[in-house]
Order: sequence, then C-alpha cells, then structure tokens
Amino acid sequence: MNLLLSLRPAALIDLDVTFFVQLAIFLVVLVALRFLVFKPMLALLEARRAETEGKEEIARKEGGEAHELNERYRLAMLDAAAEGLAVRNAHRDGALKTESETLAKARSQWAAWLDEKVSAYRGQVQASRDQAAPVVESLARDLVSSLTGSSSASTEGKR
Repeated sequence: MNLLLSLRPAALIDLDVTFFVQLAIFLVVLVALRFLVFKPMLALLEARRAETEGKEEIARKEGGEAHELNERYRLAMLDAAAEGLAVRNAHRDGALKTESETLAKARSQWAAWLDEKVSAYRGQVQASRDQAAPVVESLARDLVSSLTGSSSASTEGKR
C-alpha cells in the first residue's frame, strides 16, 4: 500500500491550517491598510486634483482677463498715440500758420522800409544830379575848349 501512496502525484498546493491563517492575516492587513492608508491617500490625491483643477480654471480665467486687459491697453495706447499725433499736427499747423503770418508781416514791413529807403535814395540821387548838372556842363565846355584850343567859347559860356 505504501507503493500505491507513493505512486499518487504530489499536490501542487498543500492546503493546511497555516494557509488559512496567512489568508486571514492578509485580509486583516488589507482592510486595515485600506482604511488607514489607501482611503486617506486617495482622498488626499482627489483633493489635490480638485484643487489643481480649480487653480487651473482660475488661471485660465485670469489669463483670459489678462489677455483682454492687454488688448484694451494696446487699443488705448493706439488711441492715445493717434490723439497725440492729432494734437501735434494741430499745434504744428497752428505754428506754421503763425510763422507764415509773421513772415508775411515781416516781409511787408521790410518791403515798405525798402521802398521808403529806395525813394529816399532816388530823391538824393536826383538832387545830386540836379546839383551836378551845371558843374558837368561847365566842365564839359572847359574840356571841349581846351581840346579845341578856343578859349573864347569857354569864356562866353561862363558869362
């Protein structure tokens, strides 16, 4: 009979009391770890995920607001630049008009002064010519008489 028992194949798993004790210990440790470690860790991870999603949503919202504010700022700067350019052009046009008026006034004053001086000099020139005419005639007669050799013409013209 021993021979028959020895021909029987050996069991791959030997189920005895120690297996069930080990299974019970494993299940107790599993349940304990579930309540003491896994559940708090999962709750912590879930809270972290929720907080991260909330902060991501806030960041997206504030990013959109920042983009909108940046766009409004850019448009305001463009408007301010255009307004500044318009004011500058208005001041420039006013300055050019004032410059033109001042130059026209100065030119007319200068032209009037110049006309006055030209008239005065023409009067002086005419007066000088009028004074010089008899002297020129006398000198011309003297020159002609000295060149022609006739002294009688010169003396007659003087009388």
